[in-house]
Amino acid sequence: MGKQSHTVIILALCVFLLTGAAWYIGLEQSYQQKQASLKNFVQLLSATNNKMSKGQQDRLAHQQNFKLYRIIRNQYELVSIKPNDHNLNKTLILQSLQQADGFISAPENSENTLFYKHQIDKKTVLIASASLITVRQSYITATQKPMLTLLTLGLILSLVLFLWQYSQWSNFRKKKGLLEKQKRALGVYLKLDTNFQIIECNSDFIATFPNSKNVNIRHLIKSSERERVEQYLSQALASKTLIDFECTLIQEHQGNETFNQQDDESRWAMRAKPIVDNNQAYILISADDISKRHYMEVELRHERNRMQAYLNTMHTLLIITDRHGKIIEANRQFMLLIGGSENSIINKPISHFCPKRSHHKINNYLRNLTPEAGSTVSAEFPLVAITGKEYTIDWRITSVPNDSDSDNNDDYRENHSEEILLTGLDITESVANNQALKLANIQIREALRSAESANQSKSVFLANMSHEIRTPMNGILGAAELILDQTTDDEKKQYIDIIHSSSHSLLNIINDILDLSKIESGSFELEQINFDLHQLCNEVYQLFSSAAKQKGIQILYFYGADLPQFWIGDPNRIRQILNNLFSNALKFTHQGRIDLRVQGERLANHQYDLKIQVKDSGIGIAEKKVGHIFSAFQQADTSTSRKYGGTGLGLTISQHLASAMQGIIEVESELGTGSTFSLHVPLKPGVIENRIKRSGLIRNYQAKVLLAEDNEVNAKIASKILTKLGIEATVVENGELAIHETTAKTFDLILMDINMPIMDGITATEKIRELSFPKNQVPILALTANAMMEDKERCINAGMNGFISKPIKLERLVEELDNVLSCVD
Repeated sequence: MGKQSHTVIILALCVFLLTGAAWYIGLEQSYQQKQASLKNFVQLLSATNNKMSKGQQDRLAHQQNFKLYRIIRNQYELVSIKPNDHNLNKTLILQSLQQADGFISAPENSENTLFYKHQIDKKTVLIASASLITVRQSYITATQKPMLTLLTLGLILSLVLFLWQYSQWSNFRKKKGLLEKQKRALGVYLKLDTNFQIIECNSDFIATFPNSKNVNIRHLIKSSERERVEQYLSQALASKTLIDFECTLIQEHQGNETFNQQDDESRWAMRAKPIVDNNQAYILISADDISKRHYMEVELRHERNRMQAYLNTMHTLLIITDRHGKIIEANRQFMLLIGGSENSIINKPISHFCPKRSHHKINNYLRNLTPEAGSTVSAEFPLVAITGKEYTIDWRITSVPNDSDSDNNDDYRENHSEEILLTGLDITESVANNQALKLANIQIREALRSAESANQSKSVFLANMSHEIRTPMNGILGAAELILDQTTDDEKKQYIDIIHSSSHSLLNIINDILDLSKIESGSFELEQINFDLHQLCNEVYQLFSSAAKQKGIQILYFYGADLPQFWIGDPNRIRQILNNLFSNALKFTHQGRIDLRVQGERLANHQYDLKIQVKDSGIGIAEKKVGHIFSAFQQADTSTSRKYGGTGLGLTISQHLASAMQGIIEVESELGTGSTFSLHVPLKPGVIENRIKRSGLIRNYQAKVLLAEDNEVNAKIASKILTKLGIEATVVENGELAIHETTAKTFDLILMDINMPIMDGITATEKIRELSFPKNQVPILALTANAMMEDKERCINAGMNGFISKPIKLERLVEELDNVLSCVD
């Protein structure tokens, strides 16, 4: 109905357009007539101006639907406008006064009104106006009925044409549908002679193969199928039986007509029936076009082959089974893993390829999996190859429901159960790797436990060695210091001074070895306290100044004026580093001077990059040897060790200490010129302390002190030192006696050894802190040969007020006593 309906629509549109155009032209003609009428009216008034009064002119204008306005003016200005209730705007008035007689262009707000000007005399201007709205309304009123009639006739005509066209189209469709039904009912009909020449055919055949009448059917059959079809037809004639077959027929084309061979091919289902008519044999052929079905089957086969290729190239195992586990289909990867052919796998239950221990699990998975579950089940069970090798497979099992709606028919479900898809991934190697990894982790944990146990044993050994070595050293140093104070004989004093300095050297070596052991074992810790760096450096300077003076070496000390005096860090470790650097500088310098310089650069987060530099004019270090000086037990040269002595641990420990404080030690040296060692460490400024420490070591505390010490030598030496400081000491051998004396008497201070028989110092301190007030408030200082940081923490946690390590240094003892005792000068 396409072209006819378009014709009707175009015709209807033309009717409407013509009607509208005619109406619009009539309206324009009415406007022109009104304009001519207005002009004629004004000219009439001009011709009869002296014969008609103004009232008569106004009445005549009113009858013609015109309005008259008279503008009266003198030479220079406007006098009046009649009538007074006019609605003329200033623009129109000025325009009428300036232009010649004739029509005036209407202003924007008066576009629906015509104005005509006529100069009556020098003082009087006549303006006549006519409303176009009135003209338009009159025209619409006059043309309304004819236009409606014309539009109605146009619509009726268009509707009639449309209905007629629709009727023609419907009849055509019906006839076409009837013809198609007849063609489908009859199909294609042919009558062949014994040479397979077409002698009769129906209209459907002619419509399908228009150029094939009276031709041999061989010409219509695809060349690759002709021999086979001729055999079918010959067999029908010879056996006089009905033969059914399929073949491909091709459209014949005349002349040089081009065509697409695939479009002209069609598939037909044929039935050949032999008959005899007038003693002449014929073949009747009825055929149905099955092209769509055929091409769908071809496409499905192609799609299936392509899908089969995809599945066979997958590395994943893929099996399709029924609900009982019987294998319906398996991909090539599964066959390769099992090591069997398709015939040896298909229709076998999947449990046949699994170890017996997994049969029950597999059956449960297959039995409990239903389409209603709507989910995939993950499982892990092994497969056994024909060779006997077992593979661990990670499976995903999914139910594939059938398309039947007979879900409630148990018999149907039993005979037509849904398929189950199993996809598997070989994780044998991964499982083996995981097991090996678990075993390795177990071994690593065992090794870590062994290492931790060994480290703990090492820490205990170090603590015991520290205690056992420091205890006799405490006796030696203490006795030497006491004899030095009491001896006036210079020769004896010299010998005892040798004992004292040698003992200190031995103690320094012991401290270096213990520090290195703590660093290597990871048990090394740092303090973060407020300290005076200027005082610390000054003390280092004072410590080495006398030795330098004896060698004729000048020592200079510089502290940056822009640097804070107090810092947050570990002063003891900084002191230890500076002592090592200064000791080396003094050892290897024979003339010249040594500079100790403290500088700093402000960083972000209120930090400074603090640089403490020790520069000497000594023997220097060869460039190739600089990298070895920080290695343990090594010096720049073996001859250095023989000539100057030393263990080679000082710089190693100093570098470790600097690294622990997030810093570094840098060295610049030239052989024969000298060396510069720079300690860089990031520190934050501390809080300024106003406490003034007393100088000197002479004290008179006038106090009572309880000394808990199990070593008789150490007890005697400590008692002598305390007596020199004005302290009355009461000595006990263990912690239990210390608790008894504390309960019975009043003491100003308790000096508590840590390792004692019966009850150690830690336990005794805890017991004392559990006593009633004021006994539990007595200050307690740890007095022990243990030099480990964890020992100090144990003491503080037990309730002690301070920590003094053995051998006892008078300076350190006085410093701690000043914190807890008052001194009587």
